[in-house]
Amino acid sequence: LKFFSGNYHPQKVEVWTSLAKAGIAWVVSLLLWLLQAYRLEFLGHNTHLVLWMMCIVFFCSNINLIAKIISAERVLNKEN
Repeated sequence: LKFFSGNYHPQKVEVWTSLAKAGIAWVVSLLLWLLQAYRLEFLGHNTHLVLWMMCIVFFCSNINLIAKIISAERVLNKEN
């Protein structure tokens, strides 16, 4: 992908801002999921329902990040 090659000097800051926000949301959702998994596995707390909800949040953030990457690739390819 040209998007990751480093040859780009994009004019649109909002594309990179959108990607950064999606990346931050992905990291936060991952940390929330890991926290609930830690509480279940190591502390023995009953977190099955919360862990299931965090799985859904993490899945949605993955979908969002992939969609933002594809969208950014399309926008940046139109500029060249």
